[in-house]
Amino acid sequence: MQRQQYWDWADDVSKGSGGREGSEEHIANVDGAERLYQQYAPTIFAYLRMHTSSREDAEDMLVEVFLAALESRYFPLLPEPAQWAWLWHVARNKTIDSFRKRRSQIHLYKQCK
Repeated sequence: MQRQQYWDWADDVSKGSGGREGSEEHIANVDGAERLYQQYAPTIFAYLRMHTSSREDAEDMLVEVFLAALESRYFPLLPEPAQWAWLWHVARNKTIDSFRKRRSQIHLYKQCK
C-alpha cells in the first residue's frame, strides 16, 4: 500500500471512529496521525526493511503498524515517548510473525519434497 493509499484509509478510519469529516476532532486525528507517520515511519521502515525479503513486504508491514495504532482506542491516550515505544513494539512483533510464517512455509515445502 502506497503512502497516499494509507492516508486515504486513515481518513476513512478517523471518519468511522466518531470524528466527522471537517470537524475539529477529525482534523486533529488526521493531523496527529500524519505527524506521527512523518516522524516515525522512516526509522520503522528501515528496521522492517532490514528484516524482510522485499521492499513491498516492509511497506505492507509499515502500514499494518500504523493501522494498529489507528485502530487502538488507547494509543492516542499515550504520551509521545510511549507512542514511539508502542509503534516499535508492534513493528518488532510483525517482524517476528513474518519469520514464523516463513519458517512454517519452508518446513511445509521440505515435507512436500
